[in-house]
Amino acid sequence: MLRIPVIFRQHKSIWKTCINCLGIAIVAAGYYGLAEICRHLASTPQDVTPVWFPDGFASAAILLFGDRLLLGVLIGSFLANIWAFLKTDTTLHLLQSIAQVMIIAIGTTTGIGLGSYLLRRAIGRESPLRNFRNVAQFFGFTALMGTMVNATAGVTALCLGGTIAWSGYPNVWLTWWVSNVTGIFVLTPTLLSWSEITRYKLIHFYRKTKPLHLFEALVMLFTVVAIAQISFAGNYPIEYLIIPCLVWVTFRFGHFAATNLILLIAIIAIVGTLKGSGSFARDNINESLLLLQSFIVATVSFTLILSGTINEQRRNSNHLKKSQIELLQKSQLLTESNQELIQAKQLAESANRSKSHFLTSMSHELRTPLNAIIGVTQLLQEEESNLPQQKEDLQIIYNAGFHLLALIEDILDISKIEAGKMEIQPMDCQFLQLLQGVSESFRVLANKKGIDLICKFTPDLPQIVHTDAKRLRQILFNLLGNALKFTDKGSVTFEVSKITNQELIVDLVSSVHINTITCSSHTIAPTSEVVYVLFAITDTGVGIDSEKMSKIFLPFEQVGENKFKSQGTGLGLAISQKIAQFLGGEINVTSELGVGSCFNLRLPFEVVEPMSYGEIDHDTHEYLLSGNSAQAINSHHGFDTKLAQKYPLKILLAEDNLVNQKVASRMFQRLGYIVDIANNGLEVIEMLRSRTYDLVFMDIQMPVMDGLEATAKILEEWNFAMRPRIIAMTANAMPSDREQCLAAGMDDFLSKPIQIENLIAAIKRSQVHVLL
Repeated sequence: MLRIPVIFRQHKSIWKTCINCLGIAIVAAGYYGLAEICRHLASTPQDVTPVWFPDGFASAAILLFGDRLLLGVLIGSFLANIWAFLKTDTTLHLLQSIAQVMIIAIGTTTGIGLGSYLLRRAIGRESPLRNFRNVAQFFGFTALMGTMVNATAGVTALCLGGTIAWSGYPNVWLTWWVSNVTGIFVLTPTLLSWSEITRYKLIHFYRKTKPLHLFEALVMLFTVVAIAQISFAGNYPIEYLIIPCLVWVTFRFGHFAATNLILLIAIIAIVGTLKGSGSFARDNINESLLLLQSFIVATVSFTLILSGTINEQRRNSNHLKKSQIELLQKSQLLTESNQELIQAKQLAESANRSKSHFLTSMSHELRTPLNAIIGVTQLLQEEESNLPQQKEDLQIIYNAGFHLLALIEDILDISKIEAGKMEIQPMDCQFLQLLQGVSESFRVLANKKGIDLICKFTPDLPQIVHTDAKRLRQILFNLLGNALKFTDKGSVTFEVSKITNQELIVDLVSSVHINTITCSSHTIAPTSEVVYVLFAITDTGVGIDSEKMSKIFLPFEQVGENKFKSQGTGLGLAISQKIAQFLGGEINVTSELGVGSCFNLRLPFEVVEPMSYGEIDHDTHEYLLSGNSAQAINSHHGFDTKLAQKYPLKILLAEDNLVNQKVASRMFQRLGYIVDIANNGLEVIEMLRSRTYDLVFMDIQMPVMDGLEATAKILEEWNFAMRPRIIAMTANAMPSDREQCLAAGMDDFLSKPIQIENLIAAIKRSQVHVLL
């Protein structure tokens, strides 16, 4: 079984050797046969023909089949020259003539091999007729450089053998070289073009060729042959008419027809010139041959360059058409993909709009009952007859209502963040006052749990900063609220300090957000003084498991104990981190399970009024909010029963919900006001026409005519001095709702649930307008 492959390889090797030997024999026979044909046409004393076709045949063979046939060239060249230069009169002359012929054969083989090698190194396996570049390199390497070696070796051998004198070396060398060049120019392209014709191409040509096309080819062949006969066999110098015919043939039929036609023209021109007729016939045969060779070389060069250029342009055109088709197909695919993307985008936008609409609607619907719950709770808390247990119960209801309101706000915030609609609204604010207000808000909770709430504010903090105070307060409330929620004993420390330059450099290296002092709607001016502040909230609570640390800033993730998971949605830290990034900073956390946690918030602030550090009290503001260190917070909400006496106003309430009407009426009554009620915007207009009011508290969503339409109608009928001040009082609590109300011409905005403090502030603000 193992012998079969070995035998098969042996047979294959023998077969390959036989094929190579056959190729060498064919090349040798072809070279010798063409040499004999050319020698019969020789007219020079040196027995050199005007066109040496054997070199053209040999060059084509080596270019097509490789260097393994060079032995055939050597044998053919030796046989072609031995009979011309062999001297048998003496043994010495015999050996000299054999050596001379061998030098000629070696020069011919070396020149053809060198030219083919250089050309293949330059163009690879491409056809020499493929394009202009290949044609030019074929002329340079094969037809010009290779033949120089051939001519030099041949003429040198003749001079060494005494066949010609050294004084005639230049003329003989030029004649020999041009003869070889002309042979390669004429015959090699023809044979190369024949090699490109395959059975498939012949069948394709036969099927595609129309009778009219074939007739055109025969007419051109007849025309060119007739012109050549007249030019080179007659006495009419019209050989220049061949050029346009060759151009036509090249454009219409390609380089195959052009190269074969050139070969036919060259044979006619050679025969006619050697017979002494035609345009190139001169008394000096060398001059005639030079003119003939120049004509042939020029004609071939022009035709092949034109053919190569046309082929290249056609290929480029075909490639361009193919590319255009592919591009069109890809464009169609991209168009389809774009359509799918557009549809997907439209679906996503529709879903996002539906989500936003749903959240807005739910926010409105949830705020409406909350308004009643929180409003009635505030009224009941003012009753003096309440027992301590009743007051505590009412406080629980009030806190639960605002906890539910906070959950609604969180859901809206995370929705806006996901939709990329989170807005930052910076303003000037008292920094220390903001910090004290935040810490004061958690005093009751710290007292209730028996936890020390320690606040430390360094004296070098800026007094007034330009930032979004609402969003900063939201972050701090989340962080402090979490710290107190997860701490049952010990303390919670709230430290705020200015970051030094050295600490800032470390933070810049370790953080990707701290240097981003931009947000969606606010950019800190590069010329402003910017300080970086560190907020550190440290607790002695339950701590966070290291495996869960990566999840604490993800939405809806709660990593604490089960007993705490019912106290929130898991959105607080996710929202706080996003807001911190919008403000140009970030939140980091370190924690140890059972020991406690430390949340660090780093934020840049634009200082509005830089502090004069010489006037700073260098003692750190530190105080304790726990136990007996502070008075218990007053649960009352500040109902001023004499407010109507201080600010006597006629008030109209536009509200379609019966429960909200009752709650608002009782709030106004507690403040000393008797209000009229309109159930919709149309009733508001009718009541304003019959009576004068100072204030209109306008709901937005009402039947018949909503609040925005009613406001537009009021602005249209009454001028500024005569119309009442309009305050929006609505469950639509989105920032866009506030902007929409103010843009419609309303003077102020209150969102439900209504807090009595905000209601009183709005009444006081309206007094300025009434006095005017």
